[in-house]
Amino acid sequence: MRDLLYIVGYFFMFSPPILLGFAWARFLERDDTKPQPKWRHVVGAVNLLAVSALLVICVVKFAGYHCNADAGDWSCVISWRSFASSIVHLAPFLLALAILGAKRTRILTFTAVIAIVFDVILVDMWA
Repeated sequence: MRDLLYIVGYFFMFSPPILLGFAWARFLERDDTKPQPKWRHVVGAVNLLAVSALLVICVVKFAGYHCNADAGDWSCVISWRSFASSIVHLAPFLLALAILGAKRTRILTFTAVIAIVFDVILVDMWA
């Protein structure tokens, strides 16, 4: 059971950049067979930019996450927990954008948002 949890954890940890890469490729690929409304294309672009920015922010925040809780310094844990809370509260908005976004990218961005939130919670649980 523990090995399965490790596999799921690694999948979620490395999947957001891959999922967003495929979503960007599919978004930028021209598909004239099924035209979509202009507003959906704009919402899809905003969604991809927002989720990509969220991923970059989370990676930068994690790269600067140096904590020594054994020495009694819990300030970094508190700041990460606050950051994680804001990401979790932002997730429903990004999931709604993913649902309304451009065709062929909805599932990828929806899954990427869930994976990013899972990663943030996973790092919070490490502390």
